Amino acid sequence: MLLTREIATEEKIGDVEPAADLLAMEGMDKTLAYQLASSGIVTQEDLAEQAVDELLEI
Repeated sequence: MLLTREIATEEKIGDVEPAADLLAMEGMDKTLAYQLASSGIVTQEDLAEQAVDELLEI
């Protein structure tokens, strides 16, 4: 089941690219940036608009 979930995550990640400003944030790595992008958070502005509860669900 874990392998299936990981494959599904990789497929989602391939669809959306994070913006350069999101990737350039201090503490941001590519894995997290792509995970956020797959949830519709592509830019720093998108991230700033999220509530903590919404981010915890990701």
